[in-house]
Amino acid sequence: MESFEITFFCHKGNYDKKSIGIIDEKYKCFDSIDNKSIVEFFSEKEKDFDEFRISIFHFKLTKDKFIYTFENLSKFVGSIFCKMKGVIFATGIYEITYYLTESKKKIVEFDNEFLQKFPIVFYKTREEPDSGKIIYSDENIFCVFYEGAQNLY
Repeated sequence: MESFEITFFCHKGNYDKKSIGIIDEKYKCFDSIDNKSIVEFFSEKEKDFDEFRISIFHFKLTKDKFIYTFENLSKFVGSIFCKMKGVIFATGIYEITYYLTESKKKIVEFDNEFLQKFPIVFYKTREEPDSGKIIYSDENIFCVFYEGAQNLY
């Protein structure tokens, strides 16, 4: 069953599996379609970062609802950035997060060139990203679309 993954990356040790509840609770506030979702926590000894991944099943994007959908998801991700201050950034992609990140051992390896492999990247607002198309921003977040990364429709 295909799912859209939003993965939150944070420095190792900032959070543990118990924080899944925060993400799950916040997502339910923003999910107006009531999609089935699951939140998982990944922490590997050899990596200096941990991941929280929410997989949203039956997630269908259409061109006419693209901006609206990512405005809502950006508000959800921004609420996580506010609640979980140790989250550095988040990515959005259909099903291949692990494939792209499995070889990464250090968070510094997630440079701009690498992040452009994800169609959606949610940045904390510190500085405006130097590439991609900003499709949503507020005081907490920039949601950037990298059109060539993956066909989302």
